Amino acid sequence: MALLRQRGSHTPRKDQQPFRESLGIGSWFRIMRRPAPPNPASSAASSASTQRRHDAGAPDRVEISVNPRDVVRFILRGAPIATLLAALIGIGVYMLSVGQEPVYRAESTLLIARSHAGLGQFGLASAAAQPLDLTGYRAAALSDPVMVDALRTTGVRAPSVTDVADLRRNVAVFTEAGTRDSSVLRIETRGPTPRIAAARANAVATALVAWDQDRARSGIQGVATTLERQVEALEGEIRILRFTAGDDARTLLDGLVRLRAEQQQQLSYARALVAAAQGTLSLLQGSDTRVTQIAPREGLNTAVAVVLAVALAYGLMLLRAALDTRLRTSEGLADATGLPVLAEVPRLKDLDDPRLREAGGFLRTNLAFKTYDTHPRSFLITSTREGEGKTTVACLLAEGFARSGYRTLLVDGDLRAPSIAQHYEIAASAIRDVATMELWLSDSVGNGRVLTVAVGSDSQLDVVPQFAAVADAPERLWIGFGRALGRWQHDIVVVDSPPALAVSDTLSMAPFCTATVLVVDRKQTDRRQLAVAVAALQDVGANVLGVVSNKITRAQATTNGYGYGYGYGYGYGSSPERDAPAHPQTSSGVARP
Repeated sequence: MALLRQRGSHTPRKDQQPFRESLGIGSWFRIMRRPAPPNPASSAASSASTQRRHDAGAPDRVEISVNPRDVVRFILRGAPIATLLAALIGIGVYMLSVGQEPVYRAESTLLIARSHAGLGQFGLASAAAQPLDLTGYRAAALSDPVMVDALRTTGVRAPSVTDVADLRRNVAVFTEAGTRDSSVLRIETRGPTPRIAAARANAVATALVAWDQDRARSGIQGVATTLERQVEALEGEIRILRFTAGDDARTLLDGLVRLRAEQQQQLSYARALVAAAQGTLSLLQGSDTRVTQIAPREGLNTAVAVVLAVALAYGLMLLRAALDTRLRTSEGLADATGLPVLAEVPRLKDLDDPRLREAGGFLRTNLAFKTYDTHPRSFLITSTREGEGKTTVACLLAEGFARSGYRTLLVDGDLRAPSIAQHYEIAASAIRDVATMELWLSDSVGNGRVLTVAVGSDSQLDVVPQFAAVADAPERLWIGFGRALGRWQHDIVVVDSPPALAVSDTLSMAPFCTATVLVVDRKQTDRRQLAVAVAALQDVGANVLGVVSNKITRAQATTNGYGYGYGYGYGYGSSPERDAPAHPQTSSGVARP
């Protein structure tokens, strides 16, 4: 780390690089992970506490941010589809509603009284039925006896099982708990006409009241029937004894007469109780004036259908965006990484096309201003996977700095698949006394020399090539890259590194460099892989400054708002010298320490 401070490199900690995780549902909803702020008693305690928290892997503070402008943009983008879908579904639901048979609902209300005025003033005991709980009354209202009695009241002489089941489907019973002494029972019925619905509600209410009164009379009626039979039996015995002579017969007759009088008196009391028996239910309000149409409701059904159609349209858009892991625009690329897009490089078959140089100029300018306070500067160029064009971007960047007058060094840090030498058509047999990257990483490089190639007519670029793959690349980079970086006395060092997710080589080099740049081919790169790569680089302390959108087409460039690589200006004022090849041949025999 002393070497890094000496060279002025900026190596931020993870808490200095918050990473925005995109959920894949658009740029308007993001989660930002930041380390929770400490609450130290002193600066020393704060430093120690922060270090312990990072060592222990303390959870980060989660912030959710919503971009209102992007929300409005999302709504406007889905408005045509939502409007069309809502219109189609709304019209369909309205036509179906109009064609439905009307349904009416009627309601009758019963009062449940749990206490009655007693008959003690007449010398009689209470004749009220025992109250039930609300569940019992609800079950009684839907029972077969009540249903059959209600059907007979409505004019069905011999109700069948089907009739009972049909009526039960059109009856609903609701209870409302009131005070300790009373409650309310509501009976709702449905019917094809207002008259049938009201008749059903009144019939069920009347049948339930009758059932409750029969329940109150049933016990006392049994007593009265028993007393009637006993009185009839006594009268028969009395008739026989009247025709029997003797004192014993007369004595027995007098006793039976007195017993019959007592039984008749008890029978009169029982009949009075039967006549005065009271149920716990009474009709509070009939259904004649409480009939409403419940179906069809064309307006309500259509409104609900329209709302659901709009929700479905936007829900499908969110689902499609969540399942789509491709990066369609540069805005989406910035969204997925939480990093700025530093440049866009066009997809061109001719590597000498001046538009590539212009794209490299955008990247050079952005990096120069972002690291203006650091000297010397080292930039590591990487990607998430192979084939995304990181080597081309590294060469463009290095050549751009070289043309701007910086003493620039291009390093082939991809020891697994080196390609800088092939890019500049450098043959290993054609050079002497030039140290390769493998030698720079070892202690035996001594006064190593770098290769110099001509860029244009008056600029030069130093190159550290590598011709063959190295088996122990991770170990050599881990041990020797920082030492080699300290030996290169250049204003700018550009390192072409392996893909970040393929091998660990990039993670070994990135913390030593001033900044790291990710090259992305939007057509190939997966959003999730890109997020993992950014997180992995930031976890090791790399200063990831931004991303480069590579291999973009003209249509992509003109629809995203960046426009690097296409558009006005690239053919303006060109000259043969300025349009010289961006990738010249190696100058023979030119090398310098």
